[in-house]
Amino acid sequence: IFAEGISQQCSGDGGFGYLIGTSSTVSPPSKISLLRNVFISNRDRNPYITDAASEVEFINNFVYNHKSKALGVNGDASVHAIGNVFKHGPQSLSRESCYLYASTSNLQWVYLQGNIDTCHRNDLSSGSETDICHKENNNAVSASEVANSPVFTSSGFVSLPADN
Repeated sequence: IFAEGISQQCSGDGGFGYLIGTSSTVSPPSKISLLRNVFISNRDRNPYITDAASEVEFINNFVYNHKSKALGVNGDASVHAIGNVFKHGPQSLSRESCYLYASTSNLQWVYLQGNIDTCHRNDLSSGSETDICHKENNNAVSASEVANSPVFTSSGFVSLPADN
């Protein structure tokens, strides 16, 4: 459980969740699986995947009341986001939960499947995977901008349907 991060880091506007990556010259992380976690009432980093982090799986997680961004992807990170539920709470902004930093990111390294955002895609039968995403200036993400199939070999963990 990643909940209510230290608010002093953000001028009292809520704390951060989990950061994967580094802005230094340290080798970027790889082969990370975040499975069945709960992120509650963090402003940002639920998680935030940056740099050239590679082979990051974000599977069957529940994110509630994210104040700014739920899942954030920056740099050339390769990410599979599968079967997650993003539930807006009283402090959540009304925009889409996933923020893809398109100006610096090759979105073809991002694969989305079976995710739900309670404000923008209530169930898997409506809309498309990119309905839960936005990029700079709240611009929409089109289906052609993200990968249409997995971009790396999965760890083998099986995801549960997000609506269960």
